[in-house]
Amino acid sequence: GSTPSAATASPKSGSGSAGGGASDLPRSAWMLLPRVLERTLCDAGIEEALAPKQRHHGGTGSEEGVEVIRCRALSFLEGLLDFSRSVSSAARPGGSEGTTFEGGAAFGLPTAMTAATASSARTAEIAAGASVEWTRSVTQDGPHPSRGSSCGSGMVGVHDELQASMALTGEALSSAILEWLRFFFLPPSGLLCRLLNSKKVPLAGSALAARLLHCERALFRVPMVAQSVYMREAQAVEFYIRRHFLAFVRLYNSRRRSSSEVSGNTLAVGQEDSQYVRLCRLHLQTLLSIS
Repeated sequence: GSTPSAATASPKSGSGSAGGGASDLPRSAWMLLPRVLERTLCDAGIEEALAPKQRHHGGTGSEEGVEVIRCRALSFLEGLLDFSRSVSSAARPGGSEGTTFEGGAAFGLPTAMTAATASSARTAEIAAGASVEWTRSVTQDGPHPSRGSSCGSGMVGVHDELQASMALTGEALSSAILEWLRFFFLPPSGLLCRLLNSKKVPLAGSALAARLLHCERALFRVPMVAQSVYMREAQAVEFYIRRHFLAFVRLYNSRRRSSSEVSGNTLAVGQEDSQYVRLCRLHLQTLLSIS
């Protein structure tokens, strides 16, 4: 279906808080977000719901308001992917798989994100140990300048372990985000495919088209995407390569035809050229990120 199975998995018995309320809230959020995004992006009912409000505020109709709301929803996804890219940028070159932390299941977290929870706890433990070690060194030996270098060298092992733990946390968290976003990005049933098939996103002339391209580019700029389902499954990667290549060709040809049709209006030609070039660049940037 359109919701990630990891987000709806039942927590293991014996984990979580005694009262169910604390654990139900985060799990409900994981389950609710895909449904909210589905209704916002694909449900025609939102256009009918916004029409009276637009008329009340003097608007000409619901279309502009709907597009703004849909762009904001896509901006949320783009921000989440940018965050995923940032937290995984410190990951070690060799990568790692991560391990499952049982306690996180009580909060309805995807499996990979429970590994990040465990790794975060380990990071805090290491950091606390480093602080104790530094305090002990200063207390016993004193902050003497001649002993500063030896004190620092004694901390190298702790610092390396702290960096390694942070890298594990970033990898696990980034992988969890990518896995959770299957409901949106994974063809053929993802919300992105449904949005494109519904003809709500034109080839050009729409802020929604550009915002969707920004989301797709952000997806393939996340380092951990190379180990994700979007690259492992041939159907998924072929869908995105075909989509962006064909869209680029159509935009490029449309730009040439449009320029010849309105050659008498220099301002119109310049505006359309700028729009087409911007979208062409986004399609090509996405293809380069995939490669």
